[in-house]
Parts: sequence; structure tokens; C-alpha cells
Amino acid sequence: MAINTTVGQGTVITEADQWRLTTALTTNSSTLIYNLERNDNNFDKIGTGMATNAGDWSFPVTGLWQITFSLDGYNTSYNRYIGGYIDYSTNSGSSYGTLTESYSSTSNDDNAYANASMSAIYDVTNTLTQRVRFRVAAEYNFVFNGSSSQNRTYFTFLRLGDT
Repeated sequence: MAINTTVGQGTVITEADQWRLTTALTTNSSTLIYNLERNDNNFDKIGTGMATNAGDWSFPVTGLWQITFSLDGYNTSYNRYIGGYIDYSTNSGSSYGTLTESYSSTSNDDNAYANASMSAIYDVTNTLTQRVRFRVAAEYNFVFNGSSSQNRTYFTFLRLGDT
């Protein structure tokens, strides 16, 4: 399948990647580390692609990157909110700050569904020290959905161009 990587007036997409949670995760607070896979349904990364080590995601090349994080799931107990964070590090993951976060409210009953999504542009100037990670949060335990055949809780990385 040929992919057209030209956008706008000659800008070429040189890196695009997408990963997802493959199995449900029940938690009220967690960094997404385990049960992750690159989207393998009607998708193929462009370029080198992202790499992860224990939930720390490293970039293959410098540039402006758009990072999107979407999550969904359902209550196992009464929750008023669920959400997620995209965190960033400039010191190889020794410490993190929050790049963006998003929350959603759920109805206060069992099996109520909710979703949230967030996006940020991150200027990667050093691929050796800059990282991102993805965290989920809820008032009480929440089932963050995963799937190996469709995107339920997932993240997308798109390199927009040079800095």
C-alpha cells in the first residue's frame, strides 16, 4: 500500500507511529508500561518509529512532534472522574513535568463508560535526553480498555517538521 506523506505545500511526513494498550488495565493511577503494541491493523509506521523502555518513550529524530493520547473504559466502582497525562522529561526520564492532561466525568454508577483525549506539540531538540510517558488516573479503580485489534487506549506520534 503506497502512503502519501506529502502535506500542505511540500512538507513531508517522515515519522508517524501509533501504539495501543492490548489488554484492559484496572487501576486508579498508573504509567502505561506493559501490554503495549504498535498498531498492526491497516497501519504501518513511517520512518524509524518510537521506542519504549519501561514506559519512557524516546524519539528517533529531532523536530516538532504532535503527540496524541486517547483513552476509554468503564467504572468498576463509583467514579466521578477519569483522565490521563502526557508527561515530558528533558533529563532522560530522571524527572518529569506534565505536558498536557485531560479529564472526563462519569456518571456515579457501576459500568458507566467514559473517554478522554489530549494532544500536545513537543519540540524535541535532543533525542538522547528528551522522553515522554503516558499516565492514567481515576478517583477509584477504573477499567482502561485495551485491544489488540482496535484502538481503545492508544497514543499517536507524528513528526510535523524541523524546529
